[in-house]
Amino acid sequence: MSERHLELLRLESEQVQRLVDFNESYANFCLEEVREIELLPSPGASPDRDHTLDRPIWELSSWASRVDAASALRAAGQWAMLLDVPRAKGLLTEAGRLFGELGHPFGLYLQVVSGYWEFHAPHEQFRIMIDQLAELHGQQRLFNREVQAIPPALHHPQQQAYALLAGASSRPIVREYGPALLRLAEQSPHRFGVTPVGALGVPIRRYWSVALSLLHDGGSRSVTLVMEHLLAMSRDYAETINSAMANAYLWNHAASPVDVGDIDISGITAILARRVGRDRVLIALDERASDLGSIGRTPIEIGIEIAGAEDARG
Repeated sequence: MSERHLELLRLESEQVQRLVDFNESYANFCLEEVREIELLPSPGASPDRDHTLDRPIWELSSWASRVDAASALRAAGQWAMLLDVPRAKGLLTEAGRLFGELGHPFGLYLQVVSGYWEFHAPHEQFRIMIDQLAELHGQQRLFNREVQAIPPALHHPQQQAYALLAGASSRPIVREYGPALLRLAEQSPHRFGVTPVGALGVPIRRYWSVALSLLHDGGSRSVTLVMEHLLAMSRDYAETINSAMANAYLWNHAASPVDVGDIDISGITAILARRVGRDRVLIALDERASDLGSIGRTPIEIGIEIAGAEDARG
């Protein structure tokens, strides 16, 4: 993240650093709580006590602490995108792992965006997810005929969008299961849906269209289509950020109820840039974003930086 971006957003690097550190520290505190809860005697272990009421509390306490930790790491990662991309990727990877353990497909998406599963993905986990998505869409399971419990989170359209996008964005998954994902996506009503997804409330059809583009040709011939969605989302981002800046007190104290680091726009951009190359995405941005403005360009440029950090390691 360049100093120019921070200046455009009227943010101080020290302030952003404090936010990253605070959220990561809070996540570590929550994970320590989880470890302490797990060290307690398991409910029902003592034969001379009735633990009927203890078990729900015991399980809920562990679940709540894990959710808090995952959310805090996600927030830390999104703030870190503005300041330290390698650190952001590590935080998003860990947040994705925790969300995944909680049954939230958003975690799969985070691990693909961070680069962790872009090239090496757990096939069994994705096979299960594809089967579950197929069942939710009234289609036949492809890999496992046995009934598998569908996580409650996956019943939500928003999580289905992240699940499909994660599968369509992971190269080994596309190579192995691309036709199955494509068939599922093409028959889903979500491709026309308006259910709001993400911090900006983007219609689900945009996520579905991006995933379909990646599944059809890996993104190489779909830069224009994907960029159209990114630019539309970035215009909404710019309007949201400019509105938040109008309240100088909240903005200057980093207390505005907005995601300054947008994991959807930057994440999709990073995925696209890894597929077709950063230069091609930059050219498409310059050709089509004359009306976008500097703030609107920011999340796309951050996404290109995320992809660049991956390239630098390779």
